[in-house]
Amino acid sequence: MGTSKHSATPARGDSFFTSNKNLVGMGLAIAVIGAHVIICLGFLWPIVAAAAWGAGVMLTPAPSQKTLPSVASPPLPSGEQLEQKLTENLSSLYNVDPPVPVAVQAMKLENTLRFVFEEWDDLESAPQHQQTIWSIVNIYLPEVITTYLDAPQYRSPEAADVVTGSLATLTTAAAKVKRGILDQNLRALDSQARMLREAFGDLPGLDKN
Repeated sequence: MGTSKHSATPARGDSFFTSNKNLVGMGLAIAVIGAHVIICLGFLWPIVAAAAWGAGVMLTPAPSQKTLPSVASPPLPSGEQLEQKLTENLSSLYNVDPPVPVAVQAMKLENTLRFVFEEWDDLESAPQHQQTIWSIVNIYLPEVITTYLDAPQYRSPEAADVVTGSLATLTTAAAKVKRGILDQNLRALDSQARMLREAFGDLPGLDKN
């Protein structure tokens, strides 16, 4: 016969009853009752005893909490793994030969994401951008495609407009990450040009900033 959860785990009230806070409070209350017996505190003795118990509970420090070891977040998959996942997601959409606006927007999103995958290592210093791309590929895009294909009238203009708008939203989010990569590369080129000018002076083809 198995042991019930309630018998294995102490109740919250039992834990407080046996805590240092409650034991100190009860000790002070008992001391007040003893004083009442000896010197007679009058009809206010219950209030004095309750106040003493409360003071004991409030002023007794809580036991130190054990610090739980920090758990590191699992690493994000590589660009190659995300690219494979993207191909799997879009194949279910392309296989039904969707309306042209849907297919065009899906290809725009695909091209933007594949650019990011090729530069995936450049995003190691910006994990928030990697997380954005991961969410697009693993959460939002599969949900958009599944919801669209599950609709009986998915070929209707109205359904096409809705899913095209959703794909455009994802494309905009991915494009911001792509723009960040391009800006970072441009800054690296500019830094290199400045270094070369300092080392060798003006060279043909180097902008003077």
